[in-house]
Amino acid sequence: MSVSMPLPITAVVLDLGGVVLNYDHGRSVKRIAQLADRSEAEVESFVFGDLKNDFNRGKISAKEFYGRVRDRFDLPICLDAFTSVWCDIFWENPDIVELLPALSRKYPLYLLTNTDILHFKYILDNFAVIPHFKKVFASYQMGTAKPDREIFLRALQSIAQPAQRVLYVDDEPSFINAARDCGMQIIHYSPGTVLGTELRAFNIQL
Repeated sequence: MSVSMPLPITAVVLDLGGVVLNYDHGRSVKRIAQLADRSEAEVESFVFGDLKNDFNRGKISAKEFYGRVRDRFDLPICLDAFTSVWCDIFWENPDIVELLPALSRKYPLYLLTNTDILHFKYILDNFAVIPHFKKVFASYQMGTAKPDREIFLRALQSIAQPAQRVLYVDDEPSFINAARDCGMQIIHYSPGTVLGTELRAFNIQL
């Protein structure tokens, strides 16, 4: 019985937070809790539920997001100061960042990310990673977010390659499963993963 081989990869899609950039939401939670004199658990429960999901999907503006957090915790800071607290949570992942120039020269490289407008603007201003990508699929711009099937299908439609030829890299298992269900080939990026080694398994030589 013959075994079908995976189709050659013709496009690569990366996640942003947890792959290209490391992040720690706990930094912003801790700072908001300090400013509000509330527990970190209370802040995290309020912010990282429906409110953050709506912000990620572009259903509310940055000003409205800030206003809801400010009013809930009586924060004594303006929007600009809040933005600094909210966004100072990222740092580069050298394992990935050092591969971006070579990878983007050999393959159309895309970014598919759950993010809000404040985080994405901060990343644009502070990290030189976005220019390596042919296109960014950002949840707040698309009105949908991972693991919703819609965001993967719309990205694939724009990439205009068969799903089986598109390689998707993410650190979140539910997002990996959603990409696989859409027909994409996948790499689950986790602590200890060396992306260059994983790419070679797909005949991607950098």
